Amino acid sequence: AGIRRLRLVDFDRVSLSSLNRHAVATRHDVGIPKVVACAQHFSAIAPECNIDVRDEMFTASACESLLDHSCICENGTDDDDTAEYTNKRPQIVIDCIDDLNTKAE
Repeated sequence: AGIRRLRLVDFDRVSLSSLNRHAVATRHDVGIPKVVACAQHFSAIAPECNIDVRDEMFTASACESLLDHSCICENGTDDDDTAEYTNKRPQIVIDCIDDLNTKAE
């Protein structure tokens, strides 16, 4: 149960000025990629989760490669209603994109 695979995408680094907006980073994390800080935090909570860290900017042109076939979930159910949703990619995208043009595309 729970999340087994998670892909984190962000190009930015943790900075002192961003600590108030970064729920899992501390002063110790200043200077490291935000995705690494998140991955370390999530790994402590769910060590069985496979976390794929992508230290790059999410843009419209990079979208296909960042949301590639590895986001497809295996369907292990006999329930047709569940099967309809599990093979679509990705299952969940959480939007924290600052760039309106990328959001619109």
